[in-house]
Amino acid sequence: MFRDVVRRFARNRLALVSFFVLVAIALMAVLADVIAPYSPYTGDFAKVYAAPSAEHPFGCDENGRDILSRIIYGARVSLTVGFVAVGISTGVSIIIGLAVAYYGGLVDAVVMRFLDMLMAFPSILFAIIMMSVFGKGLDKAILAITLVGIPGSVRMVRATAASVKESDYVQAARAIGCNDLTIMFRHILPNILAPITLHGGAGLPGAGRSAADGGMGLHAVHGQERHIRRAASDPLPRHRHLRNRAVLQSVRRRAARRARPEA
Repeated sequence: MFRDVVRRFARNRLALVSFFVLVAIALMAVLADVIAPYSPYTGDFAKVYAAPSAEHPFGCDENGRDILSRIIYGARVSLTVGFVAVGISTGVSIIIGLAVAYYGGLVDAVVMRFLDMLMAFPSILFAIIMMSVFGKGLDKAILAITLVGIPGSVRMVRATAASVKESDYVQAARAIGCNDLTIMFRHILPNILAPITLHGGAGLPGAGRSAADGGMGLHAVHGQERHIRRAASDPLPRHRHLRNRAVLQSVRRRAARRARPEA
């Protein structure tokens, strides 16, 4: 079965191209310390709002930091949040969804009405509320996004499992005396893995985007907060409201003169 899946996957050119693109992005995030040309936190005030060039392909931001380096390091955080949050939420949802679909009745009614209540809140608002309760940090952001993703995943697993729990192979497993756990995880789960995998893959970009859109306290990740405080004490950020090109060029010239070694 696995070989058949690999064979069909290899014949799909679009799937192969997408796979290699995803692998390249993952490697870029893992090897950020090696690939990134500059530190994502240290800025050069002589290059504030610098245009894209050979030295800085994506230009520089308001603190003179290389944007390409910040994107590369940002991919590491986004992928970490995405894979961990989606993985945990999918695992929890499989357990809850299978149990709810298999036993049904009062358990199904109580659990699903509780999940409906949670899904009534906008996901990003719910995540921000969770962050205000748990605090800031990458681990707290992962926990919040995991809790946000569980209700929708449980509903999907429950609906998919309910559609196959009365199948002939499930009835045969009951007839030969298999216990409930064996039926759920050995006979039902393997036959609903395809939609679960698809749902989890579709949730990866949403998890990373939720962390970015909601803030999630990620500015304090990996010691970046220290660099932000240092940048706030420098003279240039005090003039962020000045967008005049002549003012920025003057600041760059003064910075270049200060950096020039004395003759």
